[in-house]
Amino acid sequence: MFPIVLILFLKSLVLGMGVSAPLGPNGMLMVNRTIRKGFLCGFVSGMGVATADTLFAIVAGLGFSFIIGFVNAQFFYIKLFMGIFVALIGIKLFLSNPVAEIRRSGRESKNHLHDYLSLLGFSLTNPVSIFLFIALFAGFNIDFTQSMLTRIIIIAGVFIGAAAWWFILSYIVNHFSKNLRLRSIVAINRISGSIIALIGVVVLLTLLVSLKS
Repeated sequence: MFPIVLILFLKSLVLGMGVSAPLGPNGMLMVNRTIRKGFLCGFVSGMGVATADTLFAIVAGLGFSFIIGFVNAQFFYIKLFMGIFVALIGIKLFLSNPVAEIRRSGRESKNHLHDYLSLLGFSLTNPVSIFLFIALFAGFNIDFTQSMLTRIIIIAGVFIGAAAWWFILSYIVNHFSKNLRLRSIVAINRISGSIIALIGVVVLLTLLVSLKS
């Protein structure tokens, strides 16, 4: 029994890390915050993403047909909202002054709850991850319906795997950011803002192409 439980947990752990690893808009924001505000702000932001991914894993595993059906039915409007929202986040990041924020954050108490909730809300705008989890559960041969213990192990594995990824990434980014000059931080801020905005524009363009086809 124990080896089976351990294998299931390790599979879920790898799955949680794998889903979190691609640096999309969420990852870029987390990296940017780590550089500007430090390790803890970055890690707490990453935990918001980890929480959203865990919620998506639960929906995918339990097969909430009405939620999945809603996502399918409203897929166009979800992508439209997501594209606009991501583009605006990128533009705001590009126009922000990271140097002033770094100096201000050193004098002010950091609002970690805001860091967590903002990335949680941002991540929840992309429910497409539900279908990614459905595919990965099948690929990893993970059965979510066996027992309550099985579900708890899978959920814990996904969450811990995702949290571990964001901990490692925020630690590495924070370690190397200590050697960055202010000019480099400004450049990174503008590059990450541009990338996030570009992702939003690409989402909107794909919607436009799908309407014409």
